[in-house]
Amino acid sequence: MSRLLCSLVAASVALASSVRGVAPDKQSLYQPDAQGNWKCLLDPSTVLKLEQVNDNYCDCPDGSDEPGTNACEFTSSSPKMYYCANEGFYPRYIENYKLNDGVCDYEICCDGSDEYVSGRCPNVCSKVKEQYDGYILKKKEEMNHGLIARQVLEAKAAKRKEASLKATAKLTEEVAKFEHQLKYKACEPKTEAHEEIQQLSQLIVDETKFKQLMQDYTAQYTGLSNKIAFLEKIMLEMAMNYNPNFNDAAVKTAIHFFQDYLSNKPEPQKLPTQYDHVIILKNSQGSQLVDDSIQNYIKKVIYIPQILFNYCNTIVDYFPNYAKAERKQKLIRKGLHVTNSQMDQKLIQKLQSLQRELEILNQKNMQYYGENDILRAMEQQEYEQKFGDYVYKIKFLNSIYQDNTLLGRYIGFDGTSMHFAGGDRCWNGPQRSATLGFACSEKMKISSVYEPQKCQYEILATSPLACKDFSEEELAKGFMLNKASL
Repeated sequence: MSRLLCSLVAASVALASSVRGVAPDKQSLYQPDAQGNWKCLLDPSTVLKLEQVNDNYCDCPDGSDEPGTNACEFTSSSPKMYYCANEGFYPRYIENYKLNDGVCDYEICCDGSDEYVSGRCPNVCSKVKEQYDGYILKKKEEMNHGLIARQVLEAKAAKRKEASLKATAKLTEEVAKFEHQLKYKACEPKTEAHEEIQQLSQLIVDETKFKQLMQDYTAQYTGLSNKIAFLEKIMLEMAMNYNPNFNDAAVKTAIHFFQDYLSNKPEPQKLPTQYDHVIILKNSQGSQLVDDSIQNYIKKVIYIPQILFNYCNTIVDYFPNYAKAERKQKLIRKGLHVTNSQMDQKLIQKLQSLQRELEILNQKNMQYYGENDILRAMEQQEYEQKFGDYVYKIKFLNSIYQDNTLLGRYIGFDGTSMHFAGGDRCWNGPQRSATLGFACSEKMKISSVYEPQKCQYEILATSPLACKDFSEEELAKGFMLNKASL
């Protein structure tokens, strides 16, 4: 190879090693061949001279020959990015259409290299780094305080979960105990019917007293309905005819509440006026119903052979060793009981109450409470804050109110946000709903409220609920450069 050719190759290599807009680890892609030629990166069939790179003319179909200019069009399917070295800070990439547009994009290119033609943007990376370091330090302090607060919540949540599981186990035992008692209770013979007689005697209705009560109720209902209709007529006329240009705040507020009232007004219920039919039914069948019920009851009690009770006890002794809880309930409901009047009513009521409590507890235990069940610590807690023109009242895992307007009731947690639905209906709109999102901080505080769609609210609040051990990259996402102090 001649000395001249070697010199040309060396010069080309030197040029290629500093191609503008290309990161150091990508510079090798712009090395020419021995003849000083270079091929487009995504279309090797297109061969250019090295001096055609960054000549402000787009030669390659993929735009790879203009990494340092805006000659090639930027599109979402084929973005063109320019590399900013930002020595002393973090390197970044900026869209090529922002090159040499007269704007110092210091948020991305703090070294000012995006305006290399005019040179009007000096390197301010040291000042940007100073702001950035201060922001990260502050955020780490907030994160650490928030993590401590979160640990307190997690400890509280763990205790509540343990207490809930213990309560569930205890209730399960109590339900089983009462079910066992009722199985034996079902087999006990009854010799007296006075309790059922007392219950059936309550069916007797005093006709005069009943009729007078119905008349009084009807009169009160009619009077109230007329008053409400009169007030509705006045408010409707005012809502239809008032002049909104007068800016009367009291009138506007009254009309707003009236519109909410109309949107959420329940359907009127029909008054049970046919009390005469009840009286006729009572006179014709009431006494017979009592008599027949008592007679049937006494017959059942007196003529049940003793051998049936012995057989019943044998069955009860057999089942506890083999039947499961579900089979026990079936035994009570379908197998051994004759009528409720043959059992201890207080025992039945107690069992039903325990079963309801157990069902509620099981539903709560199946609910998603977030990582480490942290939301358990927020149950029954309330938070209230004035933000803008309204006071927001948050009842965790329950509801959100804007003043006296229900924005929604709690329907679930997705790991980062609480969701609320089924709020008061908007005027000529849907029912209100809300999403409550969180950002890490030691204390709870609403930071923003906006309504992206009609009657759908998005609320952002700081809270320990959102705190975790964030990386610096995650913390940096919220960094905003203060250009005024550069």
